[in-house]
Amino acid sequence: MADPKRKLVERGALVALLLVFFFAVARGSDRMSANWYRFRLRSTHNVEEQEAAARSLIAMFKDGRCPMPEDVVNFYIAKLHSDGSPAPRPSLIGIGLAGLKEIGDDAIPYLQYSFHRKENKMRLFDADATSGIKPELSVPMYLSVVADATQDMVLRVTAADQLGRLGQQSAVPMLEAFLHDPEWPLRASCARALAILGKLQVRPWMKTQYAEPLADVRFGASLYAVTMGWREAVEPLLEALRSGTRQQRLSAHDTLRAAVSFAVKFPEDPGSEAWTQAAADVGAWWREAGKDVKLRGD
Repeated sequence: MADPKRKLVERGALVALLLVFFFAVARGSDRMSANWYRFRLRSTHNVEEQEAAARSLIAMFKDGRCPMPEDVVNFYIAKLHSDGSPAPRPSLIGIGLAGLKEIGDDAIPYLQYSFHRKENKMRLFDADATSGIKPELSVPMYLSVVADATQDMVLRVTAADQLGRLGQQSAVPMLEAFLHDPEWPLRASCARALAILGKLQVRPWMKTQYAEPLADVRFGASLYAVTMGWREAVEPLLEALRSGTRQQRLSAHDTLRAAVSFAVKFPEDPGSEAWTQAAADVGAWWREAGKDVKLRGD
């Protein structure tokens, strides 16, 4: 008669072997599944199918069934950069931001590597993705975009605005330095950020911009101020309407008309004598009746 203890040990060993076997099968199945999803990610050009494969791999990674595949992170970073398109494509950027946020901390090193590539002209979006995961790590990235003259001005302005929204006081010294930048849009965005951070009173600062020696700065400040209902900015715009560049005349016309709805009609050609006369008429009307006119943003 067999020893009961021995039978128990043998059964335990058999159960252990079966568990090892099933675990190995499961691991092999996970590996096969992960390889299939990687194949789908690389082989299809359908964005929805690619994203489905990427999300399946993220789910397996979070369940501990596979390591985070680099190609998933790189897929989302490619979307973040609009798949190499020279112009940002919001739909693709949205996919990249959402996917990288879902990956979490494991995506940070890849984003930092991407951000520091010299040829990267869309570094702002690497900073945006980092901000969605660890906001404090995105501050030096945004500051770098603000300071990078090779970046598109729209991206630099957006980076400064983002620094205001983040509320990180560490950004204040560099933002203050850019209050003297020759590019008005960058000055204005840094001023807005500093105002949000509680480091600048916008109205007194704006008044100093009207006395700037750079005509582009005075003009930009006036456009911005009139949209906010600041009457002291009307005169500089009236001057630009009469004697500015063609583009300044057009911009001043559109901004003033939106703010005060004057009745004077302007010709299509901003360089014509008729335009100059119309600008003089608006100036005369403002000096006579302007004190009783309410600006729309006031």
